[in-house]
Amino acid sequence: MAVWLAEARRPFDLYAAIVAGSAVSYNLDLWLYGRTLERSLKPGVVDVDGPQAGAQPVWKVHSSNIRIYFK
Repeated sequence: MAVWLAEARRPFDLYAAIVAGSAVSYNLDLWLYGRTLERSLKPGVVDVDGPQAGAQPVWKVHSSNIRIYFK
């Protein structure tokens, strides 16, 4: 068992480094995204009940009246 552990140590270390790097990268991306949202969004009320004027349905399910609108 000691031989297997000695030979598996390097791949496990590489895996741990990749996982740690991806966790840091993910948190950095979330922080940058949050900072961008704080700078670009303005407070206010958004009417989500009806479509905006001039909005066109991009996708429609033919079996129901569900529509998705994109700005």
